[in-house]
Amino acid sequence: MYQALFLFAVLLAQVSESESQRAIDLAKDTLSAKVGVSRADIQVVRAEAVDWGDSSLGCPSEIPDPEPRSMPGYRILLRANEETYRVHVGGGQAVVCGSALRLEKAPQVGEIKEGPSMKPRVPSHLTPNMEKLVRQAKEDLAGRLSVEVQQIMVTYIMELMWPDSSLGCPEPDMMYSQVLQEGCLIRLRVGDKTYDYHSSAKGSPFHCEKSKQRLPKIPIVNNK
Repeated sequence: MYQALFLFAVLLAQVSESESQRAIDLAKDTLSAKVGVSRADIQVVRAEAVDWGDSSLGCPSEIPDPEPRSMPGYRILLRANEETYRVHVGGGQAVVCGSALRLEKAPQVGEIKEGPSMKPRVPSHLTPNMEKLVRQAKEDLAGRLSVEVQQIMVTYIMELMWPDSSLGCPEPDMMYSQVLQEGCLIRLRVGDKTYDYHSSAKGSPFHCEKSKQRLPKIPIVNNK
């Protein structure tokens, strides 16, 4: 009996590995056609099994009018031309979701003040997950400063790749795994002071008190 269960587990693992490899191959083909790079120049950063919940594959901007049904698939991060891309796979199709994720450099030390006239740089449409992260960041800052959430302005949102597990906010004398981490940077403002919140793709945002990120003039991500 135990031998039969072991053989079944081995067979199941082989089937799962075969499915994930097919998804990766499809993701590479899709990205290759999208950005014009050779499959040989595409590296796999991460691949994880997901259930998208509908036929949009978690990317409604690319697949409109989704059907609400279970859609098992894979969320795959690929790297090409020194940029990282999200490719969502499911139902025999793949889609490059959003723009390339920027690899963020080390934070700049010191507080950055921005005047009230600064024009907010926020995507016109936020994904449900990004809306959740922004809400959590604003609620945390409101508690820290004892102000109303309505007094907090979002001035910048960017999805990016942190270079390691410190998520762009390293602490002195701490060791961090040198693995690319998908995440986001949220900048909030109260009065003439700004506050940076960092997060991973799935974790809650946290206030990075000891550093500020130097921001590009235009946000990299643009989810519609």
